Parts: sequence; structure tokens; C-alpha cells
Amino acid sequence: MSAIRLRIEQPTGVVPGRGTRCGATARDDNVKREAILHIGPMKTGSTSIQGWMRRNRDTLSTLGLHVPRRTEVANLSKLSKLVTARANGSTPDSIATERWTRLSEELAESPESARRVLISGEMLGQRLRESSEVAALKAMLDPYFDRYTIILYLRRQDEISVSLYNTQISHRAVPIEDLLSDPIDYAALLDTWSGVFGREAIMPRLFARADLVGGDIITDFAAALGLPAGSIDTSAKVKNQSMTPAAQSFFARLYGSMDQGSNRSKFDPDTFALMVRAIARQHTGPGRLPSRDAAIAFTRTMDVSNERVRQEWFPDRERLFSDDYSRYPEDPTPEASTEEVLKVAISVVERLLVGTADRGSDPDDLDDAAAARPRGEGGRGKGGRRGGQRKANDRRARRAAQIGA
Repeated sequence: MSAIRLRIEQPTGVVPGRGTRCGATARDDNVKREAILHIGPMKTGSTSIQGWMRRNRDTLSTLGLHVPRRTEVANLSKLSKLVTARANGSTPDSIATERWTRLSEELAESPESARRVLISGEMLGQRLRESSEVAALKAMLDPYFDRYTIILYLRRQDEISVSLYNTQISHRAVPIEDLLSDPIDYAALLDTWSGVFGREAIMPRLFARADLVGGDIITDFAAALGLPAGSIDTSAKVKNQSMTPAAQSFFARLYGSMDQGSNRSKFDPDTFALMVRAIARQHTGPGRLPSRDAAIAFTRTMDVSNERVRQEWFPDRERLFSDDYSRYPEDPTPEASTEEVLKVAISVVERLLVGTADRGSDPDDLDDAAAARPRGEGGRGKGGRRGGQRKANDRRARRAAQIGA
């Protein structure tokens, strides 16, 4: 069972559920605006949620939920850097500052009917661990909101760590020792956020197929928002799937051959995006895993924290997380052989040469600039699809020439 929730029906839409709380009152008509913050943390389906929010922005609006249009896929993860800088008195990140400016402008200009605003940023829950940081975030939002709902998903610590390693290895050099590292203290996380926003604003949910409504993250998130079943499409593509051990070793060796401290920023961003896309399409599968005993020992370091979360937020459950570790082998997954890694490298070169790894028509694969491109620049207006195709072919030719040089 998940935490106890109450739902209050409102004339302008359905108010989202809450975490455990003792009571609730009807909405005050003088309430300015409610912010519904989905704060992740990482590796709990955030990318799928954000893609769903963007695709269904108009439908969500008819259901009383406003999704900001000026933020990249409604994702304010970079806002965490700005918040941290403000809390610490340091120089803020320019990109984060720009996104906050865009969001604050939209909030100031949005119609009165936009009473409930839905914002997602998994790094808010991942990085903001100090009360001063969370308080700085609230101070930034308070001019626009006076009600909050904080949605976050709790996933067993070993599963998050293994999944996070798979994501990080494609961005920078990550030692295999980090396959199990830095477990999240959920009790401390909930204490911090509830201490700033109030316990009644916090809605923790469990990220496990058996605990998700409908067995998937989107259906569960829609239920958390209080949306009636069938009122909105909850289908979504699975994002950020795991790479095979050979693909992981390819990235490890790639970064290992570079100067210490180098990362993906050293590459041409378009070429690098094509490379990652090629690997994601051709080499998806279970990645390297630690031994079963190591995974169990890692999670047990959080037993006290997890049990406190169960008692305070999920009292009807026998345990917070499943104790099934059968996915792990008795011995850790060995590193891929040189021959296996070479096959990955060859497949990447082939994809880059023929250009079949280029961006497709899936809206989830487009960034804000591409999605907002005016007609005539790859759209159906002047220049149309043919013009866009010619540009794509030119890019492929240039990349092939660079690789062959």
C-alpha cells in the first residue's frame, strides 16, 4: 500500500492527492496559485514524466493543470544550480538563471485561470538536500504561489545506484566502484522538504512496478495528480534504458583514453548525440551488475532510514521496499572483452557514416529549439520537409567527411 491520500474535488479541476495527512479543508477562493513540483529524484521515470507533460500540455490545461511553455520540456532541473548558488551566496549558473527568468515571466503573465502549475525537475530532489537550499527555492516561488504539492518517488537505493551508473558512464569517466555508491537517505530528504514546505504538502510514492498504479510511472503520476482514469492518454515510451556491458565498456574506454577530467563536452555535440543514440538503439540490455551480496549490503546501510520512512509515511506496509534481489548474479558481471567493445565501436561508425542515427520525428527526441522551429525551417511551410531533409543530408555528409579525414 502507498501512503494515505485524500482528494478534494474542486470546481476548476481535480486537486492532486496528498501524502499522509490528518485532515483537509475546502479550497480557499482567495488562494493565489498552487505549484505542483515533481522533484524526482533521478532514475525514477522523470524523463518519461516530462515527455508526457509536454505532449499532453493542452489536455492537462483543460483539466486545470498549467504546464509552463517557456521551460525546456517543463524541466527545471538546472534550476537546482541557481537555488544552490543563491543559498550559498555564489555566482549562479547562467543557463539556470535564464530558465528561471523565462519561467518567472510566464508565471507573471499567465492568466488567472492558470491556478495550478505543474513543474518537473528531478535534480531538485537529487541535489537540494540542505534546508537552506530548499528554503531558497521556496522563497523564489512564493511571489507566485501560496500552495504547494511536492511529488517524489522513492526507489530502492541499490536500483537507483545501478541505473545512475548506466546514465553517468555515457557522460564522463565513472569507475566501476561507483556501481554502488552514495545511497539516498530518504528520511533526511523527506525531513528537509517537509520542514520547509510542511508535511501536508509532501506526497511520497513508491517506484516499483507492484506499487505503481497500473504498473507504470505515467498512470501512477496521473493518479497522483488526481486525474480521473481515462481522462488523459497515459501511454509513454520507455526512456533511458540500460546499455549492455559492452556499450558501457565502450564509453569507459573512450573516456579512459582522454585527459583526466575530460567529458562529453570535448566532442562535437551533434556527433556525440548521434553516437549515444546509435548505442541506445543497438545495444540496449541489462548492464553490469554487482553481486547479490553486495547489493543487499549496500541497501542495508539505509535500513534505519528506510524503516523510519515506512513508519512515518507508509505505516500500512510491512516493509518500505521489496526484499527481492534475484535480478543480481552471485558474482558481479565481468567487464566486456575487447572484441565485444570493438563491435560496439564499429556499429557506431556505421551509424554515423550512413546517418541513420539522426534525429527522428518523435517529439521526445527534439529539443525546445527544434520543436519551436518556425515553418519554412524544416516544417511544412516554405522550404518544407524537403528543405529540412536537404539540411539533414548536408549534415550527414559533413560528419562523414570529418570521420574519413
